[in-house]
Formats: sequence, C-alpha cells, structure tokens
Amino acid sequence: MNKLVAFVLGLALILAAVQPAIAETVDLTGTWVCERILIGGLELSPLAFGVSGALELKEDGTFVLSATVLDSETTGADPEDVIGSWALEENTLVLTSREDGAAITGCYSPEVRRLSITDEMFTMVMARESEAVLLAPTAQPVPVAAESEEAFFGTWRVCATDFNGIYIPIPDSDGNETLILDSGTCTMIYKDPYTGESREQPLTTRFQDGGLGLYNYEYSYDKTTPGTLRLMDDGTLCLFTEYEYTYYYSMVD
Repeated sequence: MNKLVAFVLGLALILAAVQPAIAETVDLTGTWVCERILIGGLELSPLAFGVSGALELKEDGTFVLSATVLDSETTGADPEDVIGSWALEENTLVLTSREDGAAITGCYSPEVRRLSITDEMFTMVMARESEAVLLAPTAQPVPVAAESEEAFFGTWRVCATDFNGIYIPIPDSDGNETLILDSGTCTMIYKDPYTGESREQPLTTRFQDGGLGLYNYEYSYDKTTPGTLRLMDDGTLCLFTEYEYTYYYSMVD
C-alpha cells in the first residue's frame, strides 16, 4: 500500500510539473510596436526610415498592421493599414490580409517576449507597447574641413550609405567599392553590377574649400558629374554628389 501511495504521489507531482507547460497558452492580443528592422544581416532602427510601425492583434481574431510617417513634411502620406485575420499555430503567427488573401508569417519567442514578422525583404522585431525599447538610429556624421590634401591620402572602403536621409551601415567586405587617393589622383575600384567583374576608374582630384573635388567622375550612364570628398567628424570619408545617394568610406588598415 505504501508503494502504491508513493507511486500515486510521484505521478501527481510529475503531472503537476508537466501540465502547466501543456496547458499554457500564449495570449498575443494587444498592441505590438516595431523595435528594430533586420535587413540582410543589418539591424536598423525604424526611426532611421522616418516611420513607426504597430501591430494590433484583436480578441476577435482580426489584426491591423499600420505604419506612421514621422516626417512632418509628409504628413498625410502614411501607408494604408493592412487589415485581416490572425492565427497562432504553436509559436508561429499567421497574418492573412483581408484585401488580397496574402499571408505573412511571424514567430513568437517566449524567452524574450518578442514577435518577429518576416516579409520578403526584411524582418520586423516587435514588442508589446508597454515593453518596447526602440533601437536608436545611427547618428549621421558631420563634415569637417581638412587642412590639406594629404589628409585624404590612403585606401578607403565604403562602409555606409545615406539614401534620402536614411543612414544605413554596410557590412565590411573586400568586394565593397574602394577609393585609393594620392596627390592629384583617385582610383575608384568597384564591381560591375552586370558582370560582377572588378573595374577601376581613374579620376583627377583638386583640393578646395577643405574638400577634395573629383573630376571626370562618371556616376551613371553617359553623364559625367564631379563629386566632392569630405572628411567627417567620426573619421570617415564622404562622397557628396548631386544625386540622392551619399556614400561613406572608412580607412583600410
């Protein structure tokens, strides 16, 4: 009898330990805020794109995914909300658009209490509104005037880009565009976007107004446009042109 009692008590303890894990359900209803955006191995702040993102999961099984443009100059240009239904299958969240039936999947990580919503090109990491800590955007460097042409000499490799005010770091790679600067000359080394072959473009330079002017600089198609290199307060080098892209370079050791 004692053995039977001990067995029953032991079984009860095991069931008590296991049952909560089996019966536990995750309640994801409420508002989730985008903390960071993952693109190609990069971790970026949504503030860098001038937007904030939110996902509301309602108790009736519907959702609203919204984005708000933070730039006051573009007020009223907010993208339309995505509305649809949601379902949680184990730790996989499925969002189905009401408009076209397209499905977006996400994953809930109970260890960190975060949702990861993945689209074709990026992943949004989201936290409950009361727990969200937005990743701070990378501060943009500021130009400084160089005292002489010699301050530019050396080999520089592209490390970041600025597109319409969005500063995006670029992972270091031997394939990144490289500038070799010397007295009166600049050699631009880059990969041909169509063939993948390495190409070199010789340029002439002229020191003026604390910057280094580039000439015979073929930026796109058949148009030749001068650009200007300037040193930045974080030790990088920036190539300014009349186009919407700006590139930053770091010195190669």
